[in-house]
Amino acid sequence: MSDSSPVIYTIGHSNHTRDRSLELMRLHRIDLLIDVRANPRSRFAPWSNRERLQRSLAQCGVDCLWSGDTLGGMPRGPKLAGALHGMSVDDWYRSRRSATSFLTAIADISLTAAGNRLVLMCSEEEPTRCHRALLLEPAFRMHDVDIRHIDPKSGEIQFGFDLAQRGLRDEQERTPSSP
Repeated sequence: MSDSSPVIYTIGHSNHTRDRSLELMRLHRIDLLIDVRANPRSRFAPWSNRERLQRSLAQCGVDCLWSGDTLGGMPRGPKLAGALHGMSVDDWYRSRRSATSFLTAIADISLTAAGNRLVLMCSEEEPTRCHRALLLEPAFRMHDVDIRHIDPKSGEIQFGFDLAQRGLRDEQERTPSSP
């Protein structure tokens, strides 16, 4: 990536509090949060449910968009079988990466990143176990976007993961190996 590449931050809310999450938005001067959860709700972090999240962020001057329909990760529970249609998880990720709606959303958000400090939010705290690194990061890299993952515990930045160099089979690998 070049010094002029747009930057997209990512974060997983996990079971962190609303206050901690808003503190991280302020710390990193985020002005736009894009929720990339396929199901924008959580019983472990109810503050992150779609409508409550939008209200909280608006009070802090952060805009919020939901893109889970086009950029969401693997469905869970009863929706999983319907989404896979008999495909393996690897095949599902491959088909997702080539979907027109996915490619359009990646291109649009890449352009938006040039003029905003934006963060993609999902539930999973650890990016290497989340579609943020497994599915989205490789797609954004194709648009010369620099990805930075915010560690919700420390607030520190983890720079993008080159999953192939980390010894993983490929970007669809669901369980990371030791570096």
